[in-house]
Amino acid sequence: MVPKFVKVSCLIAILTLFVLIFTPVPTATKDNTYDIYDHIVGVFEEPSNDIVFNLETLQAKPYINRGLERGLSIQELNNKLRGKKVHLKFVEHWTPLDYNRSSPTLAYIELEESGEIIYNSIISS
Repeated sequence: MVPKFVKVSCLIAILTLFVLIFTPVPTATKDNTYDIYDHIVGVFEEPSNDIVFNLETLQAKPYINRGLERGLSIQELNNKLRGKKVHLKFVEHWTPLDYNRSSPTLAYIELEESGEIIYNSIISS
């Protein structure tokens, strides 16, 4: 027979993990984003309508959550961004499903050369 304390502890641990996993990514603001500068190697689509970016030096695969539903186009992004140096801003967020931050949420894309803002989901505070 398993002691009641062990059962309660396991239940609390499972509920805590559930909450951590299903906590939504916070809305991007100036205060909860961080900057990266890199070159775009390519842009592709994930099954959930996410848009994923391959970067030259960063191993992570940043993505725009439901980017296709926001009216963005894989072809247009590839045409504008492939091979270009960009200024990116990622949302500061941690979840057990992405414990090593291998797929950060992308909040901002700016072409370094021209200063053109390609995408911006950062809310002004």
